[in-house]
Amino acid sequence: MVILVALFVGVAEGVRTNYVSGACAEDAVGDLFPEKWQSRPEFSLLWNVSYQESYKILTNKLTETTFVLYQCGTTAPDIPNATLVQVPVARAATTSTTYLPFFEMIGERSSLKAYTSTFDYVSSSCLRRMFLEGEIEEAHASSWSINTSKLESMDIELTIADAWSISSVPNGYVMTDTAEDSVLETVEYVHVVALFFNREREATEAAQRIYDSYRCVSEEVEAVTADLPKRKVVWASYWDAADGWSIAACPNWYCEIVESAGGEVIVPEVEPEVDYFGYPYLSTDQIRDLLVDADLLVSPGPFPDDMTLNITVFDNQGPLGANDWFERRHVEPDVLLQDLASIFWPDVFDYARKFLRNVETEAPGQRPSDDELVDLCPDVEASYDFQSAECPSLEENAAAAATAPSSSKKKKEKSAESTVWFLAVVLVIGAALIFALLACVLTYTKRDTFADKAADRDPEHMKKLPQEEQDE
Repeated sequence: MVILVALFVGVAEGVRTNYVSGACAEDAVGDLFPEKWQSRPEFSLLWNVSYQESYKILTNKLTETTFVLYQCGTTAPDIPNATLVQVPVARAATTSTTYLPFFEMIGERSSLKAYTSTFDYVSSSCLRRMFLEGEIEEAHASSWSINTSKLESMDIELTIADAWSISSVPNGYVMTDTAEDSVLETVEYVHVVALFFNREREATEAAQRIYDSYRCVSEEVEAVTADLPKRKVVWASYWDAADGWSIAACPNWYCEIVESAGGEVIVPEVEPEVDYFGYPYLSTDQIRDLLVDADLLVSPGPFPDDMTLNITVFDNQGPLGANDWFERRHVEPDVLLQDLASIFWPDVFDYARKFLRNVETEAPGQRPSDDELVDLCPDVEASYDFQSAECPSLEENAAAAATAPSSSKKKKEKSAESTVWFLAVVLVIGAALIFALLACVLTYTKRDTFADKAADRDPEHMKKLPQEEQDE
């Protein structure tokens, strides 16, 4: 009985974990995806997923395409006009550095086999080390041309792609994050990548960490600056080819994140004076006029060395250089929020900036050299290093949570524990009933046997038997 209960409990625990790292289901029945993605208030609007027992249906609402992700070891379902992908994927590629952190956050660096441009654009120390050691390859004919035949020869099963590259890659899924209208909605795309690797649990943990951090910093800023005037910000990038400035237009993601940091983006109400192949740009004189009412300029692009604007300027050449901005700013918006809070309210917030640098007082950042990668990433399988600092309130909440698990976590743990124990008790009771029934059958059988023997010993009964049988 003890062995049977142990085996039963082991099976009950086993089905609570998704198949990951290339694992296939063998003779498994029932729900093969016990760890599922759960919608939340920040849910991005342009994709959705539904679950069946052995496959998931991922719908891209913007491109109107359907992907069926079926568990390895099961039969692929017959769903018309859908792209079939066996999961968990073991060989993947991406066309943009923006999606590299998603692979790292869910623990799937080893599944990334190719990047369709040059690694000169990559900041991640672990991925750069893997590239130098031959574990990841470049798949491009030039910096802007994808080597499709190489991807095919590498047996790439999935390509996480941007819309511009989708026609050149095998099994490409278009990421629609840039079309979302909220900062936190873009974070949800870690879930999209995770679906292909059965890493829903890891994606939920990563996204929740970013949500909590972002909310915490926003609440801290609001508490400190509620009665103070908002910081006036000009958000513009200079492009030397046009000799003009690309200027912000709200609503947009940067308007949202500036507001969360206690600022307000100044949107010009003037006609751009520069026309570059049909694209409008503000002239430098127009920018100077705009800056009269501003507290600072944020320039998300290398700021010209010979430019003087008589205002504090921050560009995107932070500690790891401008490429890091394009790789991680989009997927870790809480880090940029901390950067902005520290430059808007330097007397209150002392976050070490990760993306933005003061053009006047700080040199442009540089990514580490190849010789430093082993020291920076001693284990390529190590967990992702989130760059946000602890928010004070978040730190207090984390300390409280360490001594008292959250009610939702308690409920989940209690529910799972109760389920296992309930099934075990049912098994024990069932076995006890079977033993009781067998005991009853044996008892009645023995009673009948004893009755027969008693009848044989009855004197009146024996008188009716022949003499030799009586003697016997």
